[in-house]
Amino acid sequence: MEWMEWMASDGTHHIHTWRSPAASSSQQWPATASSGCIARTDTPAMHPPQVSMSFGSSYQYGFYPLAPAPSYHAEWTAAYARALAPLADAGVLAVAAAGNNALDIDNLVRLGWSYLPCAAGASNVVCVGATDVYDSPAGFSNRGEKSVHVGAPGVQIYSTLFSNATGGEGLVHTYGPLNGTSMAAPVVSGAAALALSLLGAADGNFYRAQQVWM
Repeated sequence: MEWMEWMASDGTHHIHTWRSPAASSSQQWPATASSGCIARTDTPAMHPPQVSMSFGSSYQYGFYPLAPAPSYHAEWTAAYARALAPLADAGVLAVAAAGNNALDIDNLVRLGWSYLPCAAGASNVVCVGATDVYDSPAGFSNRGEKSVHVGAPGVQIYSTLFSNATGGEGLVHTYGPLNGTSMAAPVVSGAAALALSLLGAADGNFYRAQQVWM
């Protein structure tokens, strides 16, 4: 499987995916997660077997609501569900970062607060929390017995960075350690890709293997 990574246009989030080595290098692969677009699935032969996604949140750190959400949150949740439905129909696994606000996503869901793909109730979503160097849940990671399905390393993970350069050179892309569920989700996506590569190894049909694995 081939690892692909992009820096989002705002420079703050990474977009990750894997694809089968059997795919032609000339194929134009779809965007996986960016400003209102999760993935194109109109051509099954061209889309990846799974995507790894990370979205920001406007909730305050440790936000724990006690009252039902405003009515418009239902539409926000429905928008995520509509965006994820084509992926489920095409057999694409959506590996989603749980977020870094120390939230209880189960509580948000119970009271109707919208929260990224992890609260959308989509059958093809795997929500990933972060673990620390002791293999314990990271303090910043969102949690939820029903909403967060698995944890993966998300503390001091070597990744791409950007910084403002001196001397008028603008943005410089480099590497360094980062913390967050955005670091954990690609680990799970990679493990899924390896499983799919075995399931599809007999005949090279990775798309069908994805549907069997789900």
